[in-house]
Amino acid sequence: MPGHRGSPPPLRLLVAEDDHLLREILIEGLAADNLQIDSVADGDHLLATVTKCPPDLLITDIDLPGHGGLDAVEFLRSLEDGVTRHVMVVSARAGLETRLEAFARGTDDFVAKPFSIEELRARIAVGLRRLRTSQELERSREMMIRSEKMATIGALAAGVAHEFNNIMSGIAGFAQLARKDEKHRDRLVEIALEQAQRCQRITSSLCTFAGSASRRVSRGSLPDIVDAALCLLSKPISERQITVERLFDGHLPAVEVNLGQIQQLMVHLLLNAQQAVPQNGHIEIRVGQVEDRMVIEVDDDGPGIEAGDEVRIFDPFFSTRLGGDGEPEGSGLGLTFSLNVVESHRGTLTLVPSRLGGACFRVTLPLVAASPSIATEVIGDSPGREIVVVEDDSLVQEVVREALGSDHASCFRSGPEAVAHCRERKPDAVLLDLGLEGPWDGWRVLEELRRLDSPPPVLLMTGQIDIDTTRVPLGSRVSVLYKPFGLVELERSLSNLLAGTR
Repeated sequence: MPGHRGSPPPLRLLVAEDDHLLREILIEGLAADNLQIDSVADGDHLLATVTKCPPDLLITDIDLPGHGGLDAVEFLRSLEDGVTRHVMVVSARAGLETRLEAFARGTDDFVAKPFSIEELRARIAVGLRRLRTSQELERSREMMIRSEKMATIGALAAGVAHEFNNIMSGIAGFAQLARKDEKHRDRLVEIALEQAQRCQRITSSLCTFAGSASRRVSRGSLPDIVDAALCLLSKPISERQITVERLFDGHLPAVEVNLGQIQQLMVHLLLNAQQAVPQNGHIEIRVGQVEDRMVIEVDDDGPGIEAGDEVRIFDPFFSTRLGGDGEPEGSGLGLTFSLNVVESHRGTLTLVPSRLGGACFRVTLPLVAASPSIATEVIGDSPGREIVVVEDDSLVQEVVREALGSDHASCFRSGPEAVAHCRERKPDAVLLDLGLEGPWDGWRVLEELRRLDSPPPVLLMTGQIDIDTTRVPLGSRVSVLYKPFGLVELERSLSNLLAGTR
């Protein structure tokens, strides 16, 4: 029954027909509990509707006033959002050439006018079954990925906790020594700075890892991605005294990838290798370029893959790792997930002969040449420049103000006050904490800033693991800086943001 807990949400059906009577017949004849039906009467409204809110099912006439129905069909098929849709064309022009054009532009079904409403309902039922099946498969796939990701996070949690406990122990120990004797204070400062950088590497790796479910694609360095994965796996690797050798070619170009997904791919491959090798084992990670592809190989000196298992290792739930009882251990989904990730990036994942005698997995990815970097501009060398800092944490606010110079930084704890200042003064840029407390959070402040006559460029500061970047207006001068950040990183991010506005 509709609205019952656990029932699927209604699918959206859009009917595009310029004949008023026929449009009413279609709406009445296709009404069902599991359909939400909308309608348009011309091609311009059709194209605007599918652009703003693409339907699950579309029934359209070919000959509509304004844009033709097939223009909307072609637009729907051009969307790269991974959503399955069913498109039916109804037309009085039912010749072979018309039908072939309709199918070539993305139509799933073609019904000639005049038609039987019963036949139309039957054909819609077929489309509904197809959509429901696709949705179930997508939900199963998401559950599989979530399950594998949680298993991986479990394997990483102990290592991350171990790293942070060591970091805090060192800082706390030297702080206590410095309290007793001033001679330890300089060393405490050095330790605090070193360990803060160490924390930043770990949290940066976690930020990227946590963002793997998003569809965001960015340019990145494969060596950096590999190092981030190794950072997360440092504890299990060091505990078993495994040697990891990084063999990276020099001057490697960037790749355009989902950084989180590729990092998680590397975590899976390195976990497999770490679990396969013996105590004091050896792993080699090779990164290089072959023609127009980037190549990563993870090679180990473990027992390798048994003969006959090579064709099954990428199958869901198949595992070659055995527990103490001789039964397969692990979810058996890591390599399946890895293969899906690589193929979604138009790459390949294969098992190739090992140089070390164990198992060697090779990943290839399309490469993208790195864009020239923007030179960092020292903020302090720009007289008259004003940066508005909106931050409710007094310590962070103080650090940022001192880093930028008190002559350049105007600091506010309240969003309304900061926006009022920006409306009057028109600053060069705004540093905005997304987790701002008070009447407005950071997102509200950003929204109000975008409404100004001359919106300033904004650098969002956040301590969240990942943020919803779809809330950042397209084409806006907005970038993100994750906490904790170093002063060099702060200045580089702000300088690049300012340089991009000229």
